[in-house]
Amino acid sequence: MVNVAVLGYGITGRGIVEVFAGNEESIRKQARDVVRIKYILCDNPPAGGVGNIIFTDNFDDILNDDEVQIVAEVSGERNPAYEYIIRALLKGKHICTSNKQVVVQYGSELIEMAKTHGLNFMFEATVGGGIPIIRAVSQALVSDRIVEISGILNATSNYIMTKMFEFDRSYESAFAEAVLGDFVERKSNDDVSGRDAARKLAILLAIALGKQTDYRKVLTDGIDTIRSIDLAFARTFGYILKPCVHAILTEDTAFGLSVPMLLPSDFPLATVNDTYNGIIIKSAAAGPLMFYGQGTGKFPVAAAVISDIVDIAKHLDISNSFPLSRDNAKMLSLDNYASRKMIRAFADSVKDLDNVNFMELTDYPGQVAWLTDHETEKETHKKLKGIRIEKMIRIFNT
Repeated sequence: MVNVAVLGYGITGRGIVEVFAGNEESIRKQARDVVRIKYILCDNPPAGGVGNIIFTDNFDDILNDDEVQIVAEVSGERNPAYEYIIRALLKGKHICTSNKQVVVQYGSELIEMAKTHGLNFMFEATVGGGIPIIRAVSQALVSDRIVEISGILNATSNYIMTKMFEFDRSYESAFAEAVLGDFVERKSNDDVSGRDAARKLAILLAIALGKQTDYRKVLTDGIDTIRSIDLAFARTFGYILKPCVHAILTEDTAFGLSVPMLLPSDFPLATVNDTYNGIIIKSAAAGPLMFYGQGTGKFPVAAAVISDIVDIAKHLDISNSFPLSRDNAKMLSLDNYASRKMIRAFADSVKDLDNVNFMELTDYPGQVAWLTDHETEKETHKKLKGIRIEKMIRIFNT
């Protein structure tokens, strides 16, 4: 029998319990052993409990129980999650986590520690919800070189942007609906600012490059800066607006962005709506491969955590974590990142620009927008020097 302790009983923690309860036989067959949840760490256990699971608010109960072989950390907080993971590894317990903050900051350290102790450290649930993208990048494409990563990696932002673009809703209205649907954290703006997607992109880049990647070096802008006028101009130019990540990789360097981008309507990511995620991995040999699925919710994320639990249960005596160096990957300046852009500005501030076809909308007098040539960031800023730009949105290179 394989015993598991779950740290956290929020949306994901409850999802894990429910999926286990409904799929015991399937999990047993895949793991080749009986797998059960023995403990859940939380401050407020449900009245009446859940089956035979032991609820505790003392991590030492889990740490000192030698029967617990796997710890699933799903709290979502960087602290005390990092401390708990370190202590569990030192006690000889395998780890899987959905905590992207811990992985993006300490991933290489924790993988190294797990390997040193003959343990596994897995984190499939940190990127893409229920999409098995970590395994695809780290295993299926191991003999190939990834040259480009693009996608929609934050379900909250995509949900809000879908409501704004498809249904002409205000940002405030769409955000409020996302809060009611438990798609967004009330106390954090990581989702709508682009930082959450930047962390996820950094995790994928770290796997692809084999080096720790600093998400703060990913150029980041959020949907919280998008206004109805931007949506109106995007429609007029024939584009769909989406919260995207994009990275171009060499063998040991990368550009990285997590920003709203304009997509042609026939591009696959343009049809990824609501709480779904879409990820395109382009490799040198296989070309582009697209992955699609639910990006949030207790069952998709829980399924990803359980896939790690099952994988670990099958390899309790093998350290199966992929290599990740503590060296930092080199993130290139965006000066040389090339794309077309949609520029919005006040009409009276751009009257001296030559050879530009301005677009005006009757609903927004006094403002104009135009599309640039395909050019680098450096070239665009040089041309626009001295002009007060209201908004610049990049057009995805398809």
